[in-house]
Amino acid sequence: MNAYSIPESLVEPVKKLEEYRKRMLVPFRILTILGWLLFFLGPATGIGLMLYYLVFLHSHDLNFTITVTLIPFVLGLFGGGALLVIRTHFSNKIRSLTRKTIFESYVNLSYQDIVFPPKGQALLFNDFQTLSPYGPVDYYEELNSYSASYRGVVLRACDTVINYFVPGGTFSVDHLGGSSSVMDIGRMVAIDLGRDLGASLFVTDSKKKPPFSAAKTETEYIDFNRVFDVYSDSNLFVFYVLTPQFQEKLLNLSKKYPDRFKVSFYVIGPKAYVVMENVCYGSDAVWTDRPLTEEYVLKATLLLDLAKDFIDGLKLYSEKYQEGSLGRAV
Repeated sequence: MNAYSIPESLVEPVKKLEEYRKRMLVPFRILTILGWLLFFLGPATGIGLMLYYLVFLHSHDLNFTITVTLIPFVLGLFGGGALLVIRTHFSNKIRSLTRKTIFESYVNLSYQDIVFPPKGQALLFNDFQTLSPYGPVDYYEELNSYSASYRGVVLRACDTVINYFVPGGTFSVDHLGGSSSVMDIGRMVAIDLGRDLGASLFVTDSKKKPPFSAAKTETEYIDFNRVFDVYSDSNLFVFYVLTPQFQEKLLNLSKKYPDRFKVSFYVIGPKAYVVMENVCYGSDAVWTDRPLTEEYVLKATLLLDLAKDFIDGLKLYSEKYQEGSLGRAV
């Protein structure tokens, strides 16, 4: 992993959270072990007793044999199932507090005017589907979404999961003669620029092609060109947006995030998009039965920093965006 550290505001809350998780994991693991043991040993014991009476003792009392068989069978299934249901209480408490401490509290510290969706729902930002480079989509889902503002700039963010269509192979729910493959796109942020800037821009370190017709462009910064591919339908727009300071900011971001996370930046119409791939449910990867590692905390908080990093780096709150001079430059 690259060199970075847990945000200072989360150090103490995370320590307290880890102590709480360790206490709650004891009953969770005990109930899990006992539950699965009963669930499998009960039926196994019942079948073993039936074989013992019928094969070894040659019992002809079927009612007695069935009764002896059913008692451990039923007790194992229902008893084990009940223990596994009870352990979900501890699991849900761990997940809930972890999410509030790391995800929700950090969002509240970082942004203003925050709106989380009602429990069990999502704030749907369907325009994210247009950024998918994977072809026909079978299934699209948004998770852990919220809308907010930062320094007066309105933004929306979510984790996205897409099942995309692969030609050939097996039958798919929505397509004939193909298969549906899961692609966890990762974290997506939409930033409202308030106006159509008059040109489109695509900057990526993942070697993807742009979702619009554009020519590849190189900047004067050689180190930047080694890391990022730049596409735009206006060379003037490229150099106006990708100032030397912003290019340096992008390079620093590529070093800040783990190497396997691929970042792309779009300007399309009145919106800018930031997409980070390969994060695997980064905002909600709360593993109940695993230690709360530094890598997990970093994974979640770095993703939440994504919008701030780009708004600050591009100075989207500055005069050239707020008064539309960037659009006039195209």
